[in-house]
Amino acid sequence: MGAAVLDLSDAPCRRDGRGGRHRRQHRKRRGAGLHVQTARPRDRAVLMPQAQKVMPAAPDAGAGWAILDAMSGRVCLVDADGRVVAANRAWQADGGRRDGAAGWPVGSRIADLDEAHGGPDVRDAVGLVLTGTRERATLEIDHCCGTDTCCLFVITGARLGGGPAAVVECIDVSEQKRLARDLARQKTYLRQIIDQIPHFIFVKDAEGRHLLANRPFAEAMNLSVEAFEGRRHDDFPHRPRHENAAYSKDDLTVLDTGRPLVVPEEAFTDAFGRHRLLQTTKVPFRGLEGEPTCVLGISVDVTETRRIERELAAYRSRLERLVEERTADLERSRAVLRSLLDSIPDMIFFKDRDGRYLGCNTAFAAFAGRPEAALAGKDDAELFAPWMADGFRAADREVLAQGRSERREEWIAFPDGSRRLVETVKAPFFGPGGDVLGLVGVARDVTLRHEAELRLMESTRALEDALRRQKELNETQRKFVAMVSHEFRTPLAIIDGAAQLVLRHGARMGPGTVRDHQETIRAAVARARHLIETTLAAASLDAGAIRFTPGPVDLHRMLEELVAQRASLSKDHRIALRIEDGLPVIQGDQRLLHQVFNNLLSNAAKYSPAGGGIEVTARPDRNGAVVEVSDHGVGIPEDEQGKVFERFFRASTSAGIPGTGLGLNVAKELVAMHGGDIALASGGGTTTFQVRLPLAAPRR
Repeated sequence: MGAAVLDLSDAPCRRDGRGGRHRRQHRKRRGAGLHVQTARPRDRAVLMPQAQKVMPAAPDAGAGWAILDAMSGRVCLVDADGRVVAANRAWQADGGRRDGAAGWPVGSRIADLDEAHGGPDVRDAVGLVLTGTRERATLEIDHCCGTDTCCLFVITGARLGGGPAAVVECIDVSEQKRLARDLARQKTYLRQIIDQIPHFIFVKDAEGRHLLANRPFAEAMNLSVEAFEGRRHDDFPHRPRHENAAYSKDDLTVLDTGRPLVVPEEAFTDAFGRHRLLQTTKVPFRGLEGEPTCVLGISVDVTETRRIERELAAYRSRLERLVEERTADLERSRAVLRSLLDSIPDMIFFKDRDGRYLGCNTAFAAFAGRPEAALAGKDDAELFAPWMADGFRAADREVLAQGRSERREEWIAFPDGSRRLVETVKAPFFGPGGDVLGLVGVARDVTLRHEAELRLMESTRALEDALRRQKELNETQRKFVAMVSHEFRTPLAIIDGAAQLVLRHGARMGPGTVRDHQETIRAAVARARHLIETTLAAASLDAGAIRFTPGPVDLHRMLEELVAQRASLSKDHRIALRIEDGLPVIQGDQRLLHQVFNNLLSNAAKYSPAGGGIEVTARPDRNGAVVEVSDHGVGIPEDEQGKVFERFFRASTSAGIPGTGLGLNVAKELVAMHGGDIALASGGGTTTFQVRLPLAAPRR
């Protein structure tokens, strides 16, 4: 059972020392949730006087109880002993007795009402009425009968057979409670909404009493909303009488005519002595019968607007006098200024505080697509696309608020459809009193400068990249020079050593030993010559000075000669040549192709172990010839195969093996000069370089 509230509507009153009246309140009853509070007139049940009129002296009377039986509420008559001596059907049908019996027939006792039905509280309330302590009491019980039902018990004193009695009525007020909660929630929403509106909002009755006001209005009167509501015009002594009289007159006009009233300007003095001008709209608020009962008003503070208007009017008046006095000088100055502004290619414009254009030069008028006269008095929203107008206005507000100039760059759409980067400088201009009156702007098309800056940055990055590449090239060349120097010293040392041995001990050497030393010298010379040719070819390719002399090339004969030459130099390797029938004679440079295949054979021998095999195959192709050189040496890791044709690159598997990293790069460039291609396949212990050559090299 929820908390119960006992309302003593007709409790005896006594006066306090100040002459006021207050209700006697009973102590809160522990456990039962019984509270005593002063009843308001609207809480009195209208049923009770009617019930007393029709209540019979005995339970078997007919007419009065027939009326009560037709009611949905539960009603009973209780005698001085707390026993039900008469009850309508609804009361008798209800359960809730402590003894578990169903219904409340005549003869039952109120004391038997269980706690879920508010038994203890109802009993106490009935007792107060029966003893004459109170003439009437109301008791509200939440969750009555173990449900969500809220019941209101109304106990009214009566007389029965010359003794005291009480009429008990139980009414289901759940729906009224729900509606009350909804109404309170709607009031909360309304309060939150109107308190967020900066204008003054109020509701007044016919006597000028404020029934409702929003927070901005109350704060202007230096009061809380609660303290403000309920006050009349005369309750604000700081406000002049003529203001209050004007407000009352307008209120009565609205109530008498039943039509809205707009007051363009009325005086208002707030609690801090500030004088404002309000633009007020008042409308009648109609009651249930449709007649105006209250006035709803909304007041907008137009003090600042009127001040600016007055200042502008005064300024305009002074200007008019000056114009009359200095017409000639002004016209001459305007002509000079106009000539100056129109000769400037930058776009110049002037705006007031509201963002409306006051003037501009020819360049800006051309940008806006209208003559200057058509721009005066218009704002950005009337001239430009919404996204442009919003950006312009936001910048204007910032300049006017800060009171200082601002520079920014923004992309703007021009009438010709192009988008250009514009640098705009905006600065406020001030009136004689130091107030900001508006702003002046100068806009310049900086698209070309921006593009030049971008090109400069690109050039700078390109130069930085070139410098980095040059540094890398210098470092590579330094390493290459050191490597080539080492590579040249090696064959020279071999030649020198073999020659000295022959010179010192040649007389004692047999023919075979001498021939071995001669072969050593010959191989070292071939190695040095190959190194020289490769280096010169790389340098010629870099300088674009290599000579390309096309002619018929017999690949069959060239490969036989190269294999025989390599076999004589690399006796520790087994070199096999296989040429398929139909190998064509192609058009190319004999010397350059000779160097290509010599480089490939030299690489195959260099990276193959002693005794390893080298295979050279050549076959005709639909568009030319294909030559493949395969070895079974150290191989090339898969992640490095994409770099083998880069200059100076050497695979990780070539450590300890002489080389410059130029041979494959030169071979690829020379094959490309013939319109062909060279590819690598390495894996499973075999490395193959495949060269594809067309029948005829492209014309150069």
